[in-house]
Amino acid sequence: MKRHFILAAACSAGLLSATAASAATLFSGSISLAGTNSIQCRIVNVATTPSQVEIEEFDSNGVVLWSSGRRTIGAGQALVDNAPLATSQMASYCGFVVSGVARSYRAAAENTEPGIGAIGIYPAQ
Repeated sequence: MKRHFILAAACSAGLLSATAASAATLFSGSISLAGTNSIQCRIVNVATTPSQVEIEEFDSNGVVLWSSGRRTIGAGQALVDNAPLATSQMASYCGFVVSGVARSYRAAAENTEPGIGAIGIYPAQ
């Protein structure tokens, strides 16, 4: 009976570590916005299979300002947030919760200025 308990505990521990290894979180650097600039969070799935991702934008205190919810993106596809995000005089950053391993994604926060476009890109790690 003792052997079965030990085996069950070992299997449970293995299952938990396998589950924990199936997700990763990436964060961009913090962007201090000025004037009419805004932040846009972008992620690309560079794996060969579809995957689940969630984009979150945080303020400088770590409070979630916006979340995309869990979304499926295909291999080679991108997801860009389209929510009204941080506005002037606020520092914020992007977070990306992804299924699988971080190396299967390319993600960044983009500082954009109306009429000009991207004026700074901050890769997520």
